[in-house]
Amino acid sequence: QFYIWAADQVAPGNPSHNLPVAFRIRGPLDAGILEASFNTVVRRHEALRTTFSVRNGEPVQVVHPECHIKIASTDLSRLPAGEGRSKLQQLASGESVAAFDLARLPLLRVSLYKLADADHVLLVNLHHVVGDGLSIGPLLHELDVLYRALATGSPPRLPDLPIQYADFASWLRREFSGASHPAELKSW
Repeated sequence: QFYIWAADQVAPGNPSHNLPVAFRIRGPLDAGILEASFNTVVRRHEALRTTFSVRNGEPVQVVHPECHIKIASTDLSRLPAGEGRSKLQQLASGESVAAFDLARLPLLRVSLYKLADADHVLLVNLHHVVGDGLSIGPLLHELDVLYRALATGSPPRLPDLPIQYADFASWLRREFSGASHPAELKSW
């Protein structure tokens, strides 16, 4: 996180640290349940409610007690097929490179593009300072479990989280800032 934050200080809002991922969803979809599912994921994971401020010249994580994600919905279903796909590419490309401000929530944005009643594209865009490529799989798994549970009225079956990302980041920084790995420290 420190190095990503530092790079953002040099070039604020540089989209090279955006992690946009798009998914095609075919079949019935309830956008309200999808949004509620995303907000439950955000409540579970402190990293998705984290911003960064500066104290004494150093970045400090600020974990907010809450963050509400609002899914930006765009209905492209009334456009002719070719025009709809072109507009989708234009909108998704724009969202994929839109800047994040690391001092302000959210560092996760979600867009939903409706192509037809049972055909949507979901774009999840998060800043690399709060997630990485490996984070997407577990995030989507939790989203799926929560969506199915909310849609059927059953309780979601997700295990409690034993640690949060900030715990891991603190451990990693302590581990590599001391004398425990001198060769790696010298190399970096």
